[in-house]
Amino acid sequence: DESGFNTPTPFGDIADCLLSDAPGWLLQRYAVVVLAGELAGGAEIRDKLETYVRRGGHLVLTAGNLAKMPGIFDSLKPSAKTLTRTFGKGRVTLFASAFGVKRVALRQPIKNEIDRPLVKPFVLEDEVRRGLSRIVAEQALLTVESEGVSVVTCRKSRGEYTVGIANNTWKEVRFRLVPQCGAI
Repeated sequence: DESGFNTPTPFGDIADCLLSDAPGWLLQRYAVVVLAGELAGGAEIRDKLETYVRRGGHLVLTAGNLAKMPGIFDSLKPSAKTLTRTFGKGRVTLFASAFGVKRVALRQPIKNEIDRPLVKPFVLEDEVRRGLSRIVAEQALLTVESEGVSVVTCRKSRGEYTVGIANNTWKEVRFRLVPQCGAI
């Protein structure tokens, strides 16, 4: 649902999208990096991701992307279930799925309609959805108990945050902030 500019998700606006050529120093600013989509692979990205993990990052990838980068995390082998292994100071979560999504048959062409949810021709596989939900929930500083609101949390400095809450409806909505990492 892309109503307005913020998207109401169970986790708020908690993710950024980076391209595969993002520099290593930038990756280190993120606690979790999820490889979404199929990568071309190659030594440069393999080395960058290995460094990211060994320095304390949490890399999430699928069996399809693991196969594109021979030699990365040699002891990590695809199996029938989700695996999480520690490497250096960080960890890697591997989903058994090729790329984590399944195609949904559409009855009509995709239209970009005003004030309507976007059609989703690809959806996350159930195991991937459950695993990503758990991983992302671990990163949430706070959650909002309410229907129809979006939340954005930005860290300004140690112990100081800005929280933006947007009501994506035309009616009054009650909400409650629930801290996940300390008292408000």
